[in-house]
Amino acid sequence: MRGAWDHLCTDADVARFFAELDGAVPRTDIVIPEATHLLHLEQNRFDLYHATREFPS
Repeated sequence: MRGAWDHLCTDADVARFFAELDGAVPRTDIVIPEATHLLHLEQNRFDLYHATREFPS
């Protein structure tokens, strides 16, 4: 999970990370709109909380 405006974890970073994972590992890139790297402190933090609760275990 990351914020859409996060400059520390970009789309390229996620693509590179996913490419390094084993093919058997499930992958999900959840992007919270209008949020940065500190999204847990921002207005859309409740979207983060909801996505975390709904994330499959």
